[in-house]
Amino acid sequence: MMKLKIKDKKWLKNKRIEKGLTQKELAEKTGLSVFTIQNIEQGSRKGSELTWEKIYNFFERGENPKISYDSEELIEE
Repeated sequence: MMKLKIKDKKWLKNKRIEKGLTQKELAEKTGLSVFTIQNIEQGSRKGSELTWEKIYNFFERGENPKISYDSEELIEE
């Protein structure tokens, strides 16, 4: 089992920018709303397990992560 700790609160924004995507483009590619992407990037929401699965799957090509809400870690099994 591998753990990916998201220590940087700007992880999503940084990954999105690395891929050269706007929030709208990321929302379209993941099936999420722009509102959801904006809220996660701004820190006003942390996102559900399903939301993070969609985001992680997009960036990591098909992995199936689990989210630990207690420690706010992204955990891949």
